[in-house]
Formats: sequence, structure tokens, C-alpha cells
Amino acid sequence: MARTSTKKDNRERARQRRAELDAERARRDAAIEEAASTFFDANDDREELIAKLDAIDVDRALAVQSLVELKETNPRIAQLLDIPASEVRRLRELGAGETPAPAAETNGNEAATTDDIERDDRDKEAA
Repeated sequence: MARTSTKKDNRERARQRRAELDAERARRDAAIEEAASTFFDANDDREELIAKLDAIDVDRALAVQSLVELKETNPRIAQLLDIPASEVRRLRELGAGETPAPAAETNGNEAATTDDIERDDRDKEAA
């Protein structure tokens, strides 16, 4: 009978250990779900902000286009608005209905290059 008692004890220990492991797995699964849910919430917020930024960029592009129509050059627009010349070009493309390239990360102190000046000179000659 001692043997039957030992088998029962071992079965009970196995059930208890399995229950402990199942509880750990359940806690881990809950933490995984929480992390994934947090990510999806943040991703939705990000998508909303990107849509808002796109709309703001259209407004910025229209303002740059107004300056272009007033015969301001790219370097002058860049100085006036304190933005890089590359951003002026991107916004001009956006204002013209073209798909802009992503804006490069800059500190806003980019000086006009000779390429910008030559391009503006050609634009003036063509006008």
C-alpha cells in the first residue's frame, strides 16, 4: 500500500507542477498580449500623426508655392523660412503635385549650394 500512496503523491506533485507551469505560461501570454496591444495603440496614434503631418506639409507647400509665384528664389525662400534648400525643393515638388522624396534630417542651417543658385538662375532665364 505504500507504493499506491507514493504513486498518488507523485501524481499530485505532477498535477501541481503542471498547474504552476500553466500559470506561468498564462502570465507570460498575458504580458505578450499587453505588449502587442500597446504597440498597436501606439502604431494607430503614429498613423494619425503622419496623416496630420501630410496635411500640414500640403499647407507648407502652398505657402512656398506662393513665394515662388512672387518670384522668390529657392535660396531666398530657404533663408526667409529658415529651412534647408532641400526642404524648399521638396515642398515645391509637393506643391506641383509630384510625390516628394522624404525630407532629410537637417538642423535647418543648410546653406544654398551652387547647384541651387544655378538652378534658380536657369529658372529666371526661362521666365
